[in-house]
Amino acid sequence: TLTPPASGTDGSPIIFDTYGSGDLPTITGKYNGNCIFWSTPRSNLIFRNLHLRDCGQPDGNNVGGINVYSSAGISSNILIENSIIEGSQTWNIYMNGMSNLIIRNNVIRGAELQHGIYLSGGFGISGAIIEGNDIYNNKAMCVQLNSNGKNRLTGVVMRYNLLHDCQLGGINNIGAAAANIYYNIIYGVMPGIYNSCDQYDTGCAYGATGGNYVNNTIQSTGSTYATCFNNRASVGDPDFAAFINNICWHDAPSGAALSDKETTGNPRVEYNLFYSPRGDVEIARRNVTYTTFSAYLQARPEDVGQLFGDPKFINASAGDFGLSSGSPAIDSGITWGLNRDIAQTVVPSGTAPDRGAVEHAEPEIILPIGAPYNLRVIQ
Repeated sequence: TLTPPASGTDGSPIIFDTYGSGDLPTITGKYNGNCIFWSTPRSNLIFRNLHLRDCGQPDGNNVGGINVYSSAGISSNILIENSIIEGSQTWNIYMNGMSNLIIRNNVIRGAELQHGIYLSGGFGISGAIIEGNDIYNNKAMCVQLNSNGKNRLTGVVMRYNLLHDCQLGGINNIGAAAANIYYNIIYGVMPGIYNSCDQYDTGCAYGATGGNYVNNTIQSTGSTYATCFNNRASVGDPDFAAFINNICWHDAPSGAALSDKETTGNPRVEYNLFYSPRGDVEIARRNVTYTTFSAYLQARPEDVGQLFGDPKFINASAGDFGLSSGSPAIDSGITWGLNRDIAQTVVPSGTAPDRGAVEHAEPEIILPIGAPYNLRVIQ
């Protein structure tokens, strides 16, 4: 187990990185414990270009890949990037008691009992960016944001991630306040996003609240139950602020494409594109269930800009969720102040932002030198 012996300083962090050439340096804690662990506050640390595998113990025992249980004070300014974290016995990344955390451009896969990433509010989480990661095949959620009934997570941003084929779902937000979750692609045999409360959070006092879910592409499938977005809890009323410009491709025998069963507030649900190869989708809004999309549109005219239609993904079965020409998602969203999509394409590339995580950009035709006015034509 790697335990950082000290903190770095502002402008001079301690960096754990590869040296020289060859394979990434490997840390394995199999049958022994965490791969990286600390409980005394540590700050200004960078973990880069590492391979963490098979971390933890066979029975779980709350140990895994990177495990920070900062109970004696807050750890801050931690960067984890460009690494492979896989096969942990419990979770691949667990953070508790943290500020200014960045988890960027990693492959996070195959946690055997728990989540790909678990951010816990037990000792507080403030300022966390999860971006550019490929998170998949984890036993529970791809990403878990959990207040644990103690402290809401604040300043959480999730953007530009691929989240797929995790057994229990893509994102489980059960305790973040005003999270900004945008331009992610969520797909595979699993539900998409939960906005809810922890089962131990009495009355949902620290549940998810005020979140913005914008320009995500969600393909939810399963042989039993699946949903693109679920805002409900058995222990209280979570809420969210906005579900806008998303694509929801829903294919399951049970479960609403959008399941908003709570009654607090009145969040904006606008300019989303819904589709199902089964022919129709069920929508629940403010605890009223509409069994057809047309019934929902008639009953909820305030949910402006909602569409039903095939988004015409380029090749979803191969993981390509780009939009083919003629997709109803192209140029039909609304502006939300975001200027780059998941591939860092400029938004908007047309007359308005597209719906979903991938902005459609027609190829440029460059006329040859000497053509009249040297025109640059956008096809």
